[in-house]
Amino acid sequence: MQSAFIPRYFDSGQKTFMGKTGNFTGDDIVEILVPLRATAERLSTRLFSFFAYQNPEPEIVHHLADTFQQSHYNVGAVVREIFSMDAFYSAKAYRGLVKSPAELTAQTLRATGADARAYLAAANAMLSAERGRLAGRRLVDQQLDVAQPPQLRQRGGATRTDVVARADRRPADGHPG
Repeated sequence: MQSAFIPRYFDSGQKTFMGKTGNFTGDDIVEILVPLRATAERLSTRLFSFFAYQNPEPEIVHHLADTFQQSHYNVGAVVREIFSMDAFYSAKAYRGLVKSPAELTAQTLRATGADARAYLAAANAMLSAERGRLAGRRLVDQQLDVAQPPQLRQRGGATRTDVVARADRRPADGHPG
């Protein structure tokens, strides 16, 4: 997410934000918020929840918030710390964030900035092709079952090769000779 400065929307007058008064821009507000402990804890909770598991223990959050503040607000340092923590490799974290296919797709599209409509059109085309392939497979399986004489069903069934070979030996009228 990135902010954009649009002059016609900017109030150039004095503003008071969190007890400070000035002619603040969006960047100034971020500069006021980043050093706060609440910001460090919120960011740490969100990052750990994204990479490991939901609702991390308070001691994990406090440790990561300390890392954020001691590294002069470096998010990369927090991520490195998450990856080096025992909690990241714990049984609780193992498959703790398994996503459904829909969640994974939505998150990937959002993260990459991909065109969701183009993705959905391609996915629908692939799904239609797969449905057609599966319908054809079911038809072949049904024909295989009908084509099996009872003695083959009793001893475990025929292979597709057996059915094709039997079909090749049939007369033109389609009935066994």
